[in-house]
Amino acid sequence: MIWSVPRSKDVIEETGYEKSLIFVRQDNFFVIRALHWVRDGGYKKYMDIKKLDLIDGIWVATEMHVTKKKGKNTVHKTILSFRNVKFNQSLDIKGSVKNNLAFLHPDFTISLTDLQSQKSSK
Repeated sequence: MIWSVPRSKDVIEETGYEKSLIFVRQDNFFVIRALHWVRDGGYKKYMDIKKLDLIDGIWVATEMHVTKKKGKNTVHKTILSFRNVKFNQSLDIKGSVKNNLAFLHPDFTISLTDLQSQKSSK
């Protein structure tokens, strides 16, 4: 178990969290639960790993629940499920992939362009 406290008010402003409690499995050091105290509104956010699988030698959370509560009432809940997770696959970089990743984060376009130019220079 790890208690986490922001080092400054700036970090609280940036993250919105006053403190966090992290639960870590001791056999594989995977975070299986996190509890965050939210600065505004008196909310608590819970992140719970409901399903954890060993895939290609890598521990992967294949089902995760994120819950926002106020008191005992659930305000919002998100369930993330991951299927068909694969590692060490070749990456075919095409325009549509670059555009989709750029939608998620603009820096991906730069990274993928760099990877593509490095691949072609070999």
